[in-house]
Amino acid sequence: MNFKYRSSGLENKYVIVSGCFKLKKSDNEFLRKRINEVLLHRIKTQPLGTFNAGCIFKNPYGEKNEITAAKLIEEAGLKGFSIGGACVSEKHANFIINKNNATCEDFANLIRYIIKVVKEKYNIELQPELTLVGFEL
Repeated sequence: MNFKYRSSGLENKYVIVSGCFKLKKSDNEFLRKRINEVLLHRIKTQPLGTFNAGCIFKNPYGEKNEITAAKLIEEAGLKGFSIGGACVSEKHANFIINKNNATCEDFANLIRYIIKVVKEKYNIELQPELTLVGFEL
């Protein structure tokens, strides 16, 4: 397999339905502390408890995140913007939440709109992180 940032080399060919992992043994106290740190960070920064698909867009400049998709979307003034029942999260702008019985078309239209606005304002074309099935952007 050809693993790299945001890619396994399997996309567009296969759907992975299960897996086996070989992990290294580590100190339980260290792991508990690290898990708590990650959970606290997620609670502070992500719209937990909402219906969402996670981050929608890849960060435009790869692994180092010189600028994030969330920052571009937020600075474009799109936090809280809705199309139908799909809404850009107020907590993290790279999350779209299902606020009011959103349809797939609502989500697709909001994704298209975000791409358009960010492209017009910053000349950066955001790329979806998720795979859409059944329609094109």
